[in-house]
Amino acid sequence: TVADLLDAGAGVCQDFVHLALGLLRELGVASRYCSGYLFVEKSGARSVEVETHAWLEVLLPTSAGDGVWVAFDPTNRGLVGDRHVKIGHGRWYSDVPPVRGIFRGPAGGELTADVVMTRLDTDGATLPPR
Repeated sequence: TVADLLDAGAGVCQDFVHLALGLLRELGVASRYCSGYLFVEKSGARSVEVETHAWLEVLLPTSAGDGVWVAFDPTNRGLVGDRHVKIGHGRWYSDVPPVRGIFRGPAGGELTADVVMTRLDTDGATLPPR
């Protein structure tokens, strides 16, 4: 709950996004939940195994009278950048979970999946290690 999050003073990305969505929507600001991956470089590696990540987008007005979606990552306290890869957006987590489906296997079976991201140069070539 929000009370649990505030009492603990800590949470995961989904917690921070849901809290921000609630506050923004209470103020009448259009906002949406984003699900994806965040590339976090480890020891100079260009390919890393990644976990799912969440952030939000807010519809901000422009001088032209329309709006532009701006993405914020409350967990990392900043704007979303080229290390974020969005796989979907919706109202809440339940609209865009990173994995959805049916497992058809033995009752004692276990399903695992790994996601590896590789950072590429603008021409598509793998960047050399630093």
